[in-house]
Amino acid sequence: MIGGHEDDAIARLRYVRDMLPQLKQIAGLPHGSMLPYLLDMARVETQSEIDKRVTASRSGRDLK
Repeated sequence: MIGGHEDDAIARLRYVRDMLPQLKQIAGLPHGSMLPYLLDMARVETQSEIDKRVTASRSGRDLK
């Protein structure tokens, strides 16, 4: 079971993950520009952190 504090952290990370494609669209830069690439990489890294925290919480480990 995921604790309340960790639930909040994961929810914030999911929010950030979900906002990144919108930021990419707002930037309106062409494919091949560095900023859209970095936003894509940030989304991948955010999802990785979410997965790590969910796995750790389910196994009872603390990531602090």
